[in-house]
Amino acid sequence: VTGLDLSDPLRMEETINAIPGVLDNGIFAHRRADVMLFGSAGGVIERKA
Repeated sequence: VTGLDLSDPLRMEETINAIPGVLDNGIFAHRRADVMLFGSAGGVIERKA
């Protein structure tokens, strides 16, 4: 999304989740990721926090 202001990700996450019908979003400001998985030509690369 062009021009999306994520300077306050906690507030943005709460605002999006407060919209009726929204189940969740991909900001993950309240519960940050422990593991990231990246696909590459050689397979999957795993990075842990």
